[in-house]
Amino acid sequence: MFHRQLSNEGQSLCFKEVLPREIEILRSARVKREMPARERPLEQDLVGLAFSGGGIRSATFNLGVIQALTSKNLLKFVDYLSTVSGGGYIGSWRSSWAYYVSLKSGDNHNHIAQIEAELNRQPQHIGDFAEPPQIHFLRKYSNYLTPRLGALSGETLAFVGTYIRNLLLNQMILVSALLALLVIPRALGLVFSHFYDSTSAWVSAILAVLFLLVAAVGVALNSHAKPYTPRSVVYFIAVPQFFFCVLTTYALWQLVTADGVVKECLLPDTLKTGLYVVGTAAIAYGILWFLAVGAGLLLEARTGAEKHPNLYLVFAPALWSFPAGAVAGALLLVVSAGLANVGAKPWSIWYVLTFYVPLVTLLVMLVGVIHLGLIGRAYGDGLREWWARLGGVLLAITFVRFFVCLITLFFPMWFKRLWHFLTNTDGSWRAKAKKILSGMGITGAVTGWVTATLKGLFAAKSAGTGPRTQPTGKDDLLAQLAPPVFVFGLILILSMGLYFLAPAVAGGAAAGAHWEVLSGANWWKVVVFDLFAYGLSRFLGYRVDVNEFSLHNAYRNRIVRCYMGATNSDRHPQPFTGFDESDNIFMHALLDVGAPFHIVNATLNVVKGKELALQSRKARSFAFTPLYSGFDYSDNDLGSYRLTENYSRNSRYSGGRLGTAMAISGAAASPNMGHYTTGAVSFLLTIFSVRLGWWLGSPMKEESWESKYPRSSWKALMNELTGTTNEDQDDIYLSDGGHFENLAIYELVRRRCRVIIACDAGADPSRVCNDLACAVEKCRVDFSTRIDIDIKRLRPSLTLFPGDEKLCGSESPFTIGKVHYPDGTQGVLIYIKPSLNAQLPQDVLAYACLAEAFPHQSTLDQFFDEAQFESYRALGFVCACAAIDEIGRAVQA
Repeated sequence: MFHRQLSNEGQSLCFKEVLPREIEILRSARVKREMPARERPLEQDLVGLAFSGGGIRSATFNLGVIQALTSKNLLKFVDYLSTVSGGGYIGSWRSSWAYYVSLKSGDNHNHIAQIEAELNRQPQHIGDFAEPPQIHFLRKYSNYLTPRLGALSGETLAFVGTYIRNLLLNQMILVSALLALLVIPRALGLVFSHFYDSTSAWVSAILAVLFLLVAAVGVALNSHAKPYTPRSVVYFIAVPQFFFCVLTTYALWQLVTADGVVKECLLPDTLKTGLYVVGTAAIAYGILWFLAVGAGLLLEARTGAEKHPNLYLVFAPALWSFPAGAVAGALLLVVSAGLANVGAKPWSIWYVLTFYVPLVTLLVMLVGVIHLGLIGRAYGDGLREWWARLGGVLLAITFVRFFVCLITLFFPMWFKRLWHFLTNTDGSWRAKAKKILSGMGITGAVTGWVTATLKGLFAAKSAGTGPRTQPTGKDDLLAQLAPPVFVFGLILILSMGLYFLAPAVAGGAAAGAHWEVLSGANWWKVVVFDLFAYGLSRFLGYRVDVNEFSLHNAYRNRIVRCYMGATNSDRHPQPFTGFDESDNIFMHALLDVGAPFHIVNATLNVVKGKELALQSRKARSFAFTPLYSGFDYSDNDLGSYRLTENYSRNSRYSGGRLGTAMAISGAAASPNMGHYTTGAVSFLLTIFSVRLGWWLGSPMKEESWESKYPRSSWKALMNELTGTTNEDQDDIYLSDGGHFENLAIYELVRRRCRVIIACDAGADPSRVCNDLACAVEKCRVDFSTRIDIDIKRLRPSLTLFPGDEKLCGSESPFTIGKVHYPDGTQGVLIYIKPSLNAQLPQDVLAYACLAEAFPHQSTLDQFFDEAQFESYRALGFVCACAAIDEIGRAVQA
């Protein structure tokens, strides 16, 4: 077959190269479906069917839509089936059914006609089944996550057990990494205290100068040569500059607390001595900058870069470094005086690290600001903006380090003092009352921390997979406040744990004054413990696969069993679990099936991408298809699609699986969620292992695409934790397609389909059609395609029962719009929306009276009972039947 000619293709393609190959598959599929000959070229006659997100509600509603289309034998006219999230459940059910039909009847039969005949068959005799077994199976597993009801059922306990296992493993990775971070201030303080002498002071000073030189060279190179990447700016400029501040502070503290000539210079008694120090600093700072500029020119010459025509611009930082250095010298004297007041007491090093390092860093930044101001017009706006961003990075590093030092070094002392205050009273009623009230305050703080965290965790889970119609103030506030509250509380707990654990691990006093406990530990044991904690985190991150030990597999196994197992008449489930791995078929196996070409839509998270236009979207569309899978990169000539058949070919489960794509497309609860991603929520959901998303090898790189697992699970987990996913990494992070576009028409518009039938079953209690609005905006911006559509007829305006104003129906469950493509062609958009009307069966109307939110119940409700399942299925059938004549005319026009 055609696709087998491509099986050895190793290069990635851009979409304009992919589409002609898809068209060849579609042409072959039309022949198999016995489509009547058409006058239009196939490229201008494409028909697409889109099933929106919305969990099991969408899947069940669109089951009714499929039954309505088959009742008029219209499925044969559909070229593309585009699904997202819950729509992918039923779309995969249809594709899987066609695949199993093809196995029994052969590649050249009309598989869609056989499915239509089966769906249209009516029981002729008493005792005949009322519906095909493929639908009856769906009814049995409508509560697909835990089919057996009850909190103690095997399904429920297995799901809970899986979550707890993954939670513990992931928290071991994250908590050990966090412990390693928290131990750094203590380890650094102990090392500095142990090596306190004049030799270490001068060694520190020399290292500080070298770090400053590295940073200055980087600044010089970025001023007139090829600029660093953002990561290189952090690693080779910001970090060295911060190390300079740390070592300078440590060296100054040692020099001003030890007798000698240097102390007399740094703490001058006369103005002359002070001026001498200021002048020396100015000369030293100037020489340093001339060395940095010279080194930058040498490095530039070695790379073969063109010489800069304006030498003044090159040497401006060095020329104006002398007055800036004088300011630095004056500030040096001020800091030295402060450090001298701290002295060389047992607690001094902890105050120096916590308070004076940030102070010195801020003063260094002040010198940089003065230096930049003196350079003046020699630097353009671009360079000044670069300096401002560098200052922002350095300020962020300083703040994080100050916070960590404050919590790990000082909070245990404050807590001990509070505890001593609470446990030592004079016995008077006032003292007892104060003790009780204070105890209630601590209890209230702990209870509030736990409560806020749990409420925020549930609030962070979106109630729908698509955009919300309006912000829910309380939930939004909880979702934003809970993560920092939790993080703060967790760090406090870990810092206290480290404080009491340190004597057992590193020796020293277990009781006594705070500073004695802090300073009494053996420095090398603390360093070893720090390295062990970090090494444990990296080792577990290497062994514990970020994909396999998440909720994704448990979720995928259950929806595959329900929707794809329903079509496998020859399934042999494992007796204990009920799962059959053969249910999860290969996507490329659908290429020889005459069914509509299935596009499974997912979201590629680009939370920290380099393209500024994606700063609000934080995502790209990622499409899984039987032929190619990938995304459209900003550079149209850069290939980002690869053969689906080659995905993870080096793994145990080689090749892209339909069930895996379906589960990724429905991964609504993920730390990174496209437009909805926030740093705080990402942290909270990662810590609690609420992760349905999937790490995928980038299709831009062959080795990554064919890899059997993420290159670094530790790095992947940290990217989720900090919300720093992007499209340029070896591994990319995918989540629910509704995090980008929840209607599933985006990829159909990209292919310029002549007819698009969009079934929108997303949660929309306000009936504002926000998913449609989102799709319209993205299609206009990305494809220069305008969609004109009027949704007034869809809004509830008709009273179904006299006297009952709560239960209202719509004038019509569908509306028709026009799609204006940039090449001048015009398409038709038939938009179907779940709507109540008087033609619905009596049981459906009765259910609507009982369930006021119907047909827009929350997507969090994934546990349908029999009445709920049948009500949505029947509603989908009636709504699609209302539009069936218009659909028939459009696809046959």
